[in-house]
Amino acid sequence: MLSAFLYEVRHTYQGDRIIRESSHFSIERVSYYGCQISWVQLLFFIGFVNHKKSLFPQNKLLDAIILQIEYWTVEALVEYEKKAGQKMLSYDGKSLDGSNPYLYLII
Repeated sequence: MLSAFLYEVRHTYQGDRIIRESSHFSIERVSYYGCQISWVQLLFFIGFVNHKKSLFPQNKLLDAIILQIEYWTVEALVEYEKKAGQKMLSYDGKSLDGSNPYLYLII
């Protein structure tokens, strides 16, 4: 799952995915890059990064970026899917249990 997420990010950065040539914040044209990933991949990635960053000295900039990703993920998840989104909040910021025999069903 992690390699699939990083694959999408790499191709997004290369310009192979969604590109929007506008801005809501400025008159100037700015390129915004995006991709489509599953909720499970995103929640797994956030949990993985939170686990790994706990092994190293605190980096406030990284913490701020991850907190923004977590915040907007939760906001989008709950807005998009109210009932299931509330259930998925229990996974926010936590690692998914790889030994869970039902992990592929969750995905």
